[in-house]
Amino acid sequence: MDPAGAFLEAIVETPDDLGPRLVFADWLEDHGDSDRAEFIRLQIARSQLHPADVRVRPMLRREAELLQQHERSWLGPLARLAQRCRFHRGFVEEVVIGLSQFLLEGEELLRLAPVRHLHLRQGNDLPTLLQNNAATAHRLAQLLRPIRVLNLNYSYLSEAAGLALLNLPELPQLEGLHLTRNALSVPGVGILAQSPALTSLRLLEFNPSSPSREILEVLFQSPHLHNLQELSLNGVSQGDRVAALLAGSPLLPRLRCLSLCHSGLTADGLASLIHHPRANHLESLELSFNPLTSIGVRELARGRYLNNLAWVNLSRCNVGNDGVALLAKSDLFSQLIGVDLSLNRVSDEGALALIHAPKEASLGTLDLIYNPLGAGAREALRQRFGPEVCLFQR
Repeated sequence: MDPAGAFLEAIVETPDDLGPRLVFADWLEDHGDSDRAEFIRLQIARSQLHPADVRVRPMLRREAELLQQHERSWLGPLARLAQRCRFHRGFVEEVVIGLSQFLLEGEELLRLAPVRHLHLRQGNDLPTLLQNNAATAHRLAQLLRPIRVLNLNYSYLSEAAGLALLNLPELPQLEGLHLTRNALSVPGVGILAQSPALTSLRLLEFNPSSPSREILEVLFQSPHLHNLQELSLNGVSQGDRVAALLAGSPLLPRLRCLSLCHSGLTADGLASLIHHPRANHLESLELSFNPLTSIGVRELARGRYLNNLAWVNLSRCNVGNDGVALLAKSDLFSQLIGVDLSLNRVSDEGALALIHAPKEASLGTLDLIYNPLGAGAREALRQRFGPEVCLFQR
């Protein structure tokens, strides 16, 4: 085996150990491939930063430049083995692939890359493929063994397909599960909620095709979600009711990141959630595309249990200049690493409130994209917070 192949084998065998990746980067540089070495180091460094950190954007720009030049050659045979590939920490860790192709060519795919994140298409074919076929079930279970994030979004996963996954002879040790637009009923979610497959989850994205109070109540009361830290309920309707359910559930004190975008959440619903003592571990709140208005910002500013909150997304929440002024004057603003205020009709008046915020801010990202700000206001914001911090255009 050539040295590069030996390095890759070690990386695949120990995908969460960054040491072999960095040693390989050194070897690549010593052997004339400085671009590949730089890319590996860049992605590893970025993976250890908060997404809102001011250092992230120049890294992303440089990564994009390197990928534009070299992605095809760096992918090699992986390009034909998956519908789409994405690099993390210098190597392909995320793939999109159909179920049949995964069963047919998964072994080669997993030999060539440290794949941890799998977007599985054609999930509804599972019952047919696995019915009375122990060998196929065993093969799928073996292929899923290294997978840590399973994405079944928009596959409209049927109850039968979900049960087929839960009945595999060996369950994968998943850290993330994405189930947006699934077709699970209350009994089906009940079976999922009682499954030990949820025990290792740190991230769950859930949005059933027909959301109901019962479905969410059953999920929130699962005895197996004690390691969950990130919950996304984007697009779930009746956001105020969802917020009230979550506030009364055992999940809330475990959560570090919560996303309720596009859920119809109002200021009252937000208040019922963030003014609860159980919300004190939240570090990230994604609230975009909700009718929060400046009243919602006022509730955020009053949130005495939000001492750990570092990122808030208020994109298109109709907060306006009044909401921006309330945020700028709050203690919360001084603790935030990142805030998204895009699409909020913020004018120079709102910019002035940010510029004259009474406390020193530690922002790494201030997103004001798609707001009617004049050139003078933009320059003043750059002067106040830094040119890399302020975003005014895509």
